[in-house]
Amino acid sequence: MGSNTEYADIPKAVYGFIGLGNMGFHMATNLAAKLPPGASLVVCEIVTSTRDRFVSSTKGPISVAENPREIAEKCDIIITMLPVGKHVKEVFCNKTSGLLSAAKRADGILFIECSTIDVPTSQEVGKAVEASGLGRFADAPVSGGPTGAKASTLTFMCGGPDETLAEIKPIVLTMGKTFYNCGGPGAGLMTKQINNYLSGICMLGTAEAMNLGIRCGLDPKVLAGVINASTGRSYNSIDQNPVKGISPNSSANNDFEGGFDIGLCVGVLRMAVDLGKQTGTNLPLSDGLVGTFSQFLKVSDKMEESLPAPAPGQTYATVHALSSGFLTLPEHLFVQPAVEGNKNTVPSLSFLIQHQDHDSGVLTRIVFDLGLRRELQNYPKPLQDHLRTRHPLTTSPDVTESLDLGGLSTREVDLVVLSHVHWDHIGTPTDFPTSHFIVGNGSLELLRSGADPSKTGNHAHYEADLLPFERTTELSPPGQGESTFSNGVDGHETLELLTNSKWQRLAHLPNALDLFQDGSIYIVDAPGHLQGHINILVRTGPKTWVYLAGDACHDRRLLTKELSIATWNNSHGDICCIHVDRRVAEETIERIAALEKFRDQQVEVIMAHDITWLNTEGNKKRFWPNKL
Repeated sequence: MGSNTEYADIPKAVYGFIGLGNMGFHMATNLAAKLPPGASLVVCEIVTSTRDRFVSSTKGPISVAENPREIAEKCDIIITMLPVGKHVKEVFCNKTSGLLSAAKRADGILFIECSTIDVPTSQEVGKAVEASGLGRFADAPVSGGPTGAKASTLTFMCGGPDETLAEIKPIVLTMGKTFYNCGGPGAGLMTKQINNYLSGICMLGTAEAMNLGIRCGLDPKVLAGVINASTGRSYNSIDQNPVKGISPNSSANNDFEGGFDIGLCVGVLRMAVDLGKQTGTNLPLSDGLVGTFSQFLKVSDKMEESLPAPAPGQTYATVHALSSGFLTLPEHLFVQPAVEGNKNTVPSLSFLIQHQDHDSGVLTRIVFDLGLRRELQNYPKPLQDHLRTRHPLTTSPDVTESLDLGGLSTREVDLVVLSHVHWDHIGTPTDFPTSHFIVGNGSLELLRSGADPSKTGNHAHYEADLLPFERTTELSPPGQGESTFSNGVDGHETLELLTNSKWQRLAHLPNALDLFQDGSIYIVDAPGHLQGHINILVRTGPKTWVYLAGDACHDRRLLTKELSIATWNNSHGDICCIHVDRRVAEETIERIAALEKFRDQQVEVIMAHDITWLNTEGNKKRFWPNKL
């Protein structure tokens, strides 16, 4: 039942690995390096650029599966390393593309689940594997972080039947240094969560002790030396001392970059607290521990707030994806670190939203963003020059054609809401001769006066006559004034729907506008990318929402913090960014990421250029006339 750091040969088999994130990428790399002759590896990763980077950088017989079911059909041994419990459940239990949707095999599959998730979800998935007859299941969470994953020094804490754990032991030791048989199903996760709880106490205690010593005038290096030679020593005081200059490998020496994310820390501490509640165990330190760490959460990690519950007789809206062209984006202009020379051809997504009032039955149709212009020659000359840098580029079908494919005329569209007025979102407004347009504050001034392309990129050219001002409403500045519509625009029509509306806080979102004042559709202020940038949040069911993020974020890896927003220097030496305010854009991205973490509600976030969403199993069937 104890540890064993010896490496043994692993079976010759077809191995599958699902989840190539910060941990999984390195784990799969180490596994691939130690495959015996005749063995092979199949990987599945939703972020295609990460998957492609793994395939190109890893030696050996490696192939790609498009979904978990394909992995199960090809592989004898499958390892999963995913962010949270809902992802694990989806990967295993999705009825059409999940691992357990594959046909039974005589020899059975060995499932090794390495994610750090809640125990009930893991046990539920384990029981589903057993009921399916597809194979054997073990929970095998790890300790050691990305550094340990890369160095192959992880500790595996494993739970399951003894015979199953005996099978997985040599396999996991290709990716780590230490193996523990912790007991039956869920025991590995319980052990990890208890260890994390104790580690959190030790880290907090170390921080308090060091702070007290410094305030007493003690030399922190001398104090740390005494602690580490005495009974107060711990892993945190020795290897992760929070005072800079004491522990060589501590994140404190790198301004706390690359350390354990505070949001993840609070998440695993809460798992341990939940474990205490489930077992009736008194944990008197838990409130102070979790409460103290929670004080330092960024907005993206504050999950205590949630979106409003449905009201009696609640109106729900439907969302339908619309194809509105494809363009190609150089990765280095949007994210960093970027793969040199890497370009991604991505969609420019638009959406049809349909709202039918619960009481009156009145149907309102809204189109969010218009995508690419059907006739590229109708863009201004400076933009046409820019478009040459965005090929491959396609404009058919555009929004008008996509609506028509579902039997809907543009004359049946009541409102067009533009997330912002960049060229790849404005389409052809004249195709909507009866629709009323809504834009965020500052958009009309931008159309009139333009911006400095040298600072914001050569895509920043605008058309003064883009919109029919007699049918256009510009929203007022968030947080200012009583009404949400802008006055003082010549020929400007006030949309009656917005006359009495106000910007209000919605959960952790500072400024949101309840469009129909019934809690079904909200326009959300999403600053940072461009003046007047707005998003839409749609309630689609009692516990389901869709958040349309426009260009608040261009790559899903920004939401997961795997990458950061890119900057570059222009010919004058100015620092440039695809966002007009990088810091504010980062805050907006944090708020959007928080939506996906709500525990009691499911929020689907979709960006305008979301190639990951488009390539996810089943999403191509959710375009109009079908729905999300």
